Amino acid sequence: MSSRRVILTKAACLIAGAIWPRPSPNSVLGLGTFQLEQDTLTDMVTAALDEGFRHIDTAQAYNNETQIGEGIRRADTRRADVFLTTKILSEYFAPEAFLAAAAASLSSDEIAQIDALGVAEGRLVNPETLAPEWD
Repeated sequence: MSSRRVILTKAACLIAGAIWPRPSPNSVLGLGTFQLEQDTLTDMVTAALDEGFRHIDTAQAYNNETQIGEGIRRADTRRADVFLTTKILSEYFAPEAFLAAAAASLSSDEIAQIDALGVAEGRLVNPETLAPEWD
């Protein structure tokens, strides 16, 4: 472990009221986990948090939420100081399907809290039908 560590000193309050940890006033360190090797991901998340990262980004489509949760659990960082983002595929955008998909993320072996939940894919959605629209 490095002797240099970033200490959480500030936080940003998002419009919805969530607190986004910020190691410094001018930056947000985040670890994106798309296409990272499954067998080393847990250790990578733990190391990133121990070195000062406070935002971990994942998605159901990455199929790595269990490893992310295990890495968070192993880190010497309080869970309250970590901001975890995950995303649900837009095919589950209808309210009932979205709630079920969110529950699936929370039922991952190690994920007990999601701080920001988004919809993956950049397709437009018709607000009347909740169906994706193509350009």
